[in-house]
Amino acid sequence: MAEKLETSNYFTFLNNRLSIQRFLSICLIVLVSCAIAILGGFNYYQMKRQNEALFHMQMVNSANAIDALLSAALKDSSQKQLSDILESNSLAMLENIHQNLRPKVAQFENTYKDSFAFQVYDIGTGNLLLRSAGAPSILPTINSNELFQTVTIRNGHQHKTWNIFSMNSRYKPNYRIVVMVSSDFKHEMFLSLFRSSLWDLIILYAFLLLSMFVVVQLALRPLSDIRRAIAAKNPRKLEPIAVKTAPPEVIPLLNQLNLLFQRFKQVLDKEKRFAGDAAHELKTPLAALKTQAEIALNLNNIDAIKDKIRNIIAGADRYFYIIDQLLTLSRLEPQQDLPDKKYVNVNVLAEDQIADLAIQALNKDIELSLMPSKTAAIVYGSQVLLGVLLRNLVDNAIRYTPKGGKVAIYTYVVNDNVVIEVVDNGVGVNAEKLTRIFDRFYREFGTGQSGSGLGLSIVKEIVRLHDGKVFAKKSKDGQGLTVEVFLPYSKKPA
Repeated sequence: MAEKLETSNYFTFLNNRLSIQRFLSICLIVLVSCAIAILGGFNYYQMKRQNEALFHMQMVNSANAIDALLSAALKDSSQKQLSDILESNSLAMLENIHQNLRPKVAQFENTYKDSFAFQVYDIGTGNLLLRSAGAPSILPTINSNELFQTVTIRNGHQHKTWNIFSMNSRYKPNYRIVVMVSSDFKHEMFLSLFRSSLWDLIILYAFLLLSMFVVVQLALRPLSDIRRAIAAKNPRKLEPIAVKTAPPEVIPLLNQLNLLFQRFKQVLDKEKRFAGDAAHELKTPLAALKTQAEIALNLNNIDAIKDKIRNIIAGADRYFYIIDQLLTLSRLEPQQDLPDKKYVNVNVLAEDQIADLAIQALNKDIELSLMPSKTAAIVYGSQVLLGVLLRNLVDNAIRYTPKGGKVAIYTYVVNDNVVIEVVDNGVGVNAEKLTRIFDRFYREFGTGQSGSGLGLSIVKEIVRLHDGKVFAKKSKDGQGLTVEVFLPYSKKPA
């Protein structure tokens, strides 16, 4: 049974002696790590989109501002002033981006003029009319169908990538306004923002790991308390473990442990009684043997000595019989399941047992008969134990039936039960004592028959193991004893 439970365990890790605490810790660490990684990836994607949208918005606003200021530049003399205003406004725009992204981003050098630029040129002539100080003097190749583009401009020996937004002036339609933001600067701003968010995730991850460690320790503390309570138990005094203060998940375990303690206490009490009864039962034949041996030592007549030796041999036989019955009962009582189950025909088994006991019945001039059922009386169980059951029933009937008596064995199938009925016309048992004859070491006094008082106790244990029932009653004619055994009927498969 234990092997079956072990092989069907749903935690392979636990089969490899991985503790529950370690298993929970590993699982929680993996789950939290995956959650943090997913959250980090989601933040990366969201921040990148937000960063892109923010720069696009600022570039559009800057282009509109340039267009509005450009409309006021009606004379060439005002272009220099306009350029200064636009460039100062562009730096303010970048400062605004810097502040809007995140208050805690790293401080950048004051080189916004190299990161932001604008150009204004005449579409018809292609002449560059106005540009900021950091803007390239070369017009970028622009696809007029797209507002936002990424272009790489070569200025001397240097290549620089720009994100640009271009639009025609609403006030001077032949003017094209181009607002440019360095791709490196935009990427650096995004990385600064993401690094700050990443540190937050790292701090959160460390906090969750520490919290999980504490929570797992607290959650498993009741198991440690139970272990200490069990370790402190006195095997001779198994008091139940208190369940009032235990968590609801642990209460079923504690209830089962308390039930196990109760059963174990019952087994201990039963074994104590068994040991006491066995010692008392074995003491009687040993005392008789000793007495017979002492008498034989004081006799001079060889015939008298032989007679005493025969008595000693008879006592030894009784002694061996009691020991054999005790061993049988000691093997049966701890069992919860049947060994070597198979389909057994009770009719055939009864014939074999009667054949073995025929000489014993013949010595007492007892008529021994068997009336088997017409159909096969099949029981799914242990053939060995069922043989012991039949032998003890018939042997008990022969022992307590006087010379010239009758013992009959009936087997029949009724109501999905195989019934074994052993009827004798012996001394019988008083009605008020019928329920006690299955107790260990119980014997009816005044019968003049020797026995161990264990035969029917063994029958009761075998019937229990086969999920059956056993009853005793007076025979129909009021003389003798009838024992009925009901065992589940099984149809033998083809």
